[in-house]
Amino acid sequence: MRAFLFLTGHRQKIEYVIDFLRASLKHLLCESADHPQVEDY
Repeated sequence: MRAFLFLTGHRQKIEYVIDFLRASLKHLLCESADHPQVEDY
């Protein structure tokens, strides 16, 4: 029960982190699209 309350209390923080990671991935994908030479490792 304690774990459930912990997850419920931090749900907003988890959603914020997920949104941040999603925005970061989208930014990286846009950067790769703008700079094709990045694909050449």
